[in-house]
Amino acid sequence: DSQEAEVIRAVVIGEQPPDADALIAAFRNSGTLHVFSVSGLHVAMVASIGWWILAWAGVPRRWAVLGLLPLIFGYSWITGNSAPAVRSAWMAAVFLGAFVWRRRPDLLNALGAVLLAAMLLDGRLLFQPGVQLSYGVVAAIAVGTAWAAKRFAWIAAPELYVPEQLMGRWQTWWLHWRKKIAQSLSVSLAAGVGSAPLTAFHFGLVTPVSVVAGLVLVPMVFVLLVAALVAVALFPVFAPVSR
Repeated sequence: DSQEAEVIRAVVIGEQPPDADALIAAFRNSGTLHVFSVSGLHVAMVASIGWWILAWAGVPRRWAVLGLLPLIFGYSWITGNSAPAVRSAWMAAVFLGAFVWRRRPDLLNALGAVLLAAMLLDGRLLFQPGVQLSYGVVAAIAVGTAWAAKRFAWIAAPELYVPEQLMGRWQTWWLHWRKKIAQSLSVSLAAGVGSAPLTAFHFGLVTPVSVVAGLVLVPMVFVLLVAALVAVALFPVFAPVSR
């Protein structure tokens, strides 16, 4: 019943605790509300976890996609089939489907296909703030990440006078993580810039700190999701270990 447990349940399965106004305000003011409630970020993380496991098991990419789809939609179902989770699950399905048909995946194409289908089902969706933010942020990431990456290229720059083939283990590890940090900051900056007009219009709020806050919170959410999925997998066999 602790507040920490309530936050973890909200982050992992979208279970909103009662009297959560203070908690929600903290995430909203830091520009990280998408972390607090199940959204496209969580679906993408679940797909990444499944992709890594299947790749480690040696499953061919084309067949791995077919294994990921039940995982993605199953996670959406477990979290209550919230609108953001369902939208993200379908977008991930369209994006990953390119591998099945041996085509190059394109995030904007997947976004356009899902948005078109959603609009055909209900044309009023486009006027909802949540829908605008969901699709707007994805579009901003697809279009603006390359631009944002130039701002953080200095973080991932290799040593000037040491070829990568001659780097030691520590140098290689440090370069790898600097590239990851630069990539994460690029995505956060693109998402922050793309969502700023919408959050300012709908909520009167702009949160530049989200670029840095996401760098801290997103890895924590990833660890929580891994722990939660492992617990779910172990529960039928080793319930005490799962707890």
